[in-house]
Amino acid sequence: MREARGRYALPGAELLRRAEAMPGRYRTRCLRVAGLADGAAANPFESVLRAVAWRFPASR
Repeated sequence: MREARGRYALPGAELLRRAEAMPGRYRTRCLRVAGLADGAAANPFESVLRAVAWRFPASR
């Protein structure tokens, strides 16, 4: 799905479905990133950075 500003986005349910379909080794990480992703992120890198930072209580 294409959004404004030329970005591509998946609906939340589709993003979670794809994360659940990942191999076991990566599934937990993908589910964490998918769960924290929202429309406020400027790009996928920012979503991943949020997921990494979320592991540290001071960043919440």
